[in-house]
Amino acid sequence: MIAKIKTRADFGGIVNYANDQKNKKKCAILLAHEGVCVISNKTIADSFQIQASMRPKVKSPVKHVSLAFSSYDISRFPDNEEGDTLMVEIAKKWMEQMGIRNTQYIITRHHDTKHLLAAAMKICDGFMMLHRCGYSYQDLNDGNFFIDPTNGDVLICDNDNVMPQGEKSGIMGKARYMAPEIVAGGIPDKRSDRFSLSVILFMLFYANHPFEGERVIACPCMTESYERKFYGSEAIFIYDPTNNTNRPVRGIHQNVIKRWFVFPSILRETFEREFSQDYLHNPEKRMIEQNWEKIISRVRDQLVICPICKEETFVETNGAVGKCINRGCNIDISKRLFINNRSLPLTDKTEIFIDNDNTPDAIVSKDANGVLIIRNISSDKWTVETPSGKVKTVESQGIMPVKEGLKIMFKIREIPYRGEITNI
Repeated sequence: MIAKIKTRADFGGIVNYANDQKNKKKCAILLAHEGVCVISNKTIADSFQIQASMRPKVKSPVKHVSLAFSSYDISRFPDNEEGDTLMVEIAKKWMEQMGIRNTQYIITRHHDTKHLLAAAMKICDGFMMLHRCGYSYQDLNDGNFFIDPTNGDVLICDNDNVMPQGEKSGIMGKARYMAPEIVAGGIPDKRSDRFSLSVILFMLFYANHPFEGERVIACPCMTESYERKFYGSEAIFIYDPTNNTNRPVRGIHQNVIKRWFVFPSILRETFEREFSQDYLHNPEKRMIEQNWEKIISRVRDQLVICPICKEETFVETNGAVGKCINRGCNIDISKRLFINNRSLPLTDKTEIFIDNDNTPDAIVSKDANGVLIIRNISSDKWTVETPSGKVKTVESQGIMPVKEGLKIMFKIREIPYRGEITNI
């Protein structure tokens, strides 16, 4: 766990961020509090402010602490009362050890899918750069990452095992993260790194190991021979479409059971392929990091805000109507922005990412008449061509209507991207 501490002077803004109640299920849940009135964010901020006014010599009374946990700990914090209780316990112990006593506080838990996707993208990018420089990590596991839940930033640690391609560090690592050929005694390289990366991404998205289902649960004692079997020669993906002998077990693997159909089908299909018997034992077929980034980008393209329940949801883009995963609401996704082979549904409050830098370049909203518009929130100018051939420029913070037939030349840091708005 890593604590990121920021000192601020204003209570209102940070309370609104930390306790965003507009999207409880996916963003923030208030878990515990002390010495504040929790009727609303305003009363919470006022409670803090009243106490601060009694100590005018304190110039920066606000402390905002983000506790970033290793992805190794994901399974320890299920989305239920048990997981919430453990998180509160850890937060209180941290405050006690830091000498933070006899003061007001609130403890919130964040569930921000956008930042989860940003973290996945950054992990892929890190290993792509490593491999391009001629190195392999060799001991990739979920204990090597610390993720900041507020923005998706990733810290990669324990790098003493990084070696040039073809050289072995001597660090064996953990069998449950190794490629089958490494479990059998092979030499790690970028291809085995890519297998481990797929395992890490699966655990990040689904909070469960891809090969730990009922076969592993039934194991009386995890010996080396069983490890070689379950993670090497006889590894079976828990959602293998042709082999159901290692399915997740209800009551034990609740996270993956709950999440498997939450994320778009493109992600499920990718993992089914990457963990198929063919790919498990054919390192050359494994997906490169750049293609993983493309998959994650397409997953992010399908993340919208439901206009009815106001919660984050993924929508399948194979039709004009999407189904909200939270309450089954019907969502109009007939208006699309096509960029190369990407199809981005244009709904109210949707963020648009033109490239892969994890910073939104545009946002969709409604004007005073309820008409959908796209706002340019990048620092670059766009060029828009109407169906009649007229060309207009959209400056930074400028807007354009969501209108069929509009062709857009996005220019992001001097790189052009061509897009077109259509109706399905």
